Amino acid sequence: MKKPILLIGLLLLGIVGFTQISANPNKEHEIFSAEVVEKITIDAGFGWGIFGGSVYNGNPDYTITQITVKLTPSQIIGTSSASPLIAEQYHIDITVPPLTKAALSMPLDADGTLEFLWELVQVQGYRAPVKSN
Repeated sequence: MKKPILLIGLLLLGIVGFTQISANPNKEHEIFSAEVVEKITIDAGFGWGIFGGSVYNGNPDYTITQITVKLTPSQIIGTSSASPLIAEQYHIDITVPPLTKAALSMPLDADGTLEFLWELVQVQGYRAPVKSN
């Protein structure tokens, strides 16, 4: 089951904004190749019912518009939960231009008795226009 994701914050070029970012519909979006994804760094984790962190786009010529992550819950030893232990994919709309960093925060539907493993499934976006001098 796919769930909508709320992007709480955007950190871009040192300016923090709190808004949901949607991709520019005029760009030709593509799923990024492994070579492009290798230049993206995601530092994220879980705490207080939130999956949060940062996304750095180390590509000089690609803009990120969406990341897809797979979250796999596991039970914390000594606790019990009514939540089923089912892995789910989440599509996070986020705009990260070339060579910039963005912050993301996503509330989780969890009761605090679960830990999660996460993995990046795919990244989408578009090639940034070439700037001429």
